[in-house]
Amino acid sequence: MSLCLSFLVWFSSGLVMLFVPFPSLPDAARWAGSEPLALADVRVAPAAALTRGGDGLRLLSIAGHPRYVVAQGTRLVSIDARTGAALGLLGPTQARTVAERFARLPVRRLDGPLQSDQWIVHQRLDPWRPFYRAELDDADGTTLYVSARTGEVMQRTRGSERRWNWLGAIPHWLYFSVLRRDFVAWDRTVWWLALSALAGALAGTALGIHRSLQHRRRHPTGWSPYRGLLRWHHGLGLAAAAIVLTWIFSGWLSMDHGRLFSRGQPAPEALLRYAGTDLDTALARVAPTALRALEGSSEIGFQLVGGQAWASGHGRGAVTTLRLQGAGAAHPLTRAARVDAIGQAATRAWPLATTIDGASDALYRQADAIAANALCLTLATPKGARLYVDADTGQPLLLLDRSRQAYAWLYFALHTTRLPGLVEHPRLHIVLQLGLLALGWCLSLTGLLLAVRAVRRRRPQRAARPLPNSATNGAR
Repeated sequence: MSLCLSFLVWFSSGLVMLFVPFPSLPDAARWAGSEPLALADVRVAPAAALTRGGDGLRLLSIAGHPRYVVAQGTRLVSIDARTGAALGLLGPTQARTVAERFARLPVRRLDGPLQSDQWIVHQRLDPWRPFYRAELDDADGTTLYVSARTGEVMQRTRGSERRWNWLGAIPHWLYFSVLRRDFVAWDRTVWWLALSALAGALAGTALGIHRSLQHRRRHPTGWSPYRGLLRWHHGLGLAAAAIVLTWIFSGWLSMDHGRLFSRGQPAPEALLRYAGTDLDTALARVAPTALRALEGSSEIGFQLVGGQAWASGHGRGAVTTLRLQGAGAAHPLTRAARVDAIGQAATRAWPLATTIDGASDALYRQADAIAANALCLTLATPKGARLYVDADTGQPLLLLDRSRQAYAWLYFALHTTRLPGLVEHPRLHIVLQLGLLALGWCLSLTGLLLAVRAVRRRRPQRAARPLPNSATNGAR
């Protein structure tokens, strides 16, 4: 019965997720809402912010004050860009200011700092913990999550999203915070549950086909030996077996996390060759004034490309990227110049193919959320592999080898039915998904009803209590 219930929950919640996904705050929305930098206030050079060590560097403005955010492995450290002093956690007043400036609305209630709650359980947010939860005074019931460590707004939810997600992503992924906050426990639980469901679906399909073939041998014009609800379940199972098995199999693969397929992450040694140097060396002679060409940006990210330091300014408009060379030298890079520099740096790290693979890669870009304008380089080895690089910042994004390509088809394409020919017709795609979900839902419902009936039949009947013996009672 538990597997039947799991199938019913998965199909029901999958229907909700077609229209209401789990809340998220895309980088573009975060940059657009964040306050612009006043670069005249930046008096600390980028290299000085790295004196305590670090392998990543960003510059942003929090509550009117510029700060560097230094990545030290999985740890984030904030440095005052005016004085060079290390900054502690944000206080409630600062967090309120950040939220109100981001939303341009007053904060009705502020809680925290919190290590976790239902909407910030993903492990990618771990370096930013703890968070302040800021409930805005608006009609949508909007809540913002402000990192106490860096001051950034990292999550945004709305009331309707939160309500629908209790019927959608949360039961679908077992995303209950008490379980999801422990990635290993959650990962293993969902992986084994999905594998058990897959085994159960395979067994049920095999039994259904066997029963049908047996019946056909005795009654050539028939297809099922059953009647009533069991006949409905048998028929739906034969019709929907391929759909259910495909969805459960691909859903199980969504929890792969590197078990069977590659994760698409370039090797660390290749990334070092691509960078060509370290941030300390590349930024050693760069003065704060070199960044003023990026005035108006809400965040500046620093990236190494072939031994050169790039600074990319993000905000409401298009990304602007500079090549930093000296005390005050900063040269804006055109797309052509960026593409050329990325290609040269990539040849130091990976063997590039002399011919370009012209096959469509739309599915692979969708599967790993790669932007349409990202640069794609074809590698000579591994054969057929592709390297995707952010054409604005020079950041390597994905190494798409044959294993990752297979994963895109077996998980993403099958689970979302975003197959070539369907993606270009969104209405047809939605209608098809609704029909398939309805078929799977009906199969799961009949299975659950049959399981409930079976449990009730097996429940032992209460033994009838004997009537009192009046003669015996009277003799006492």
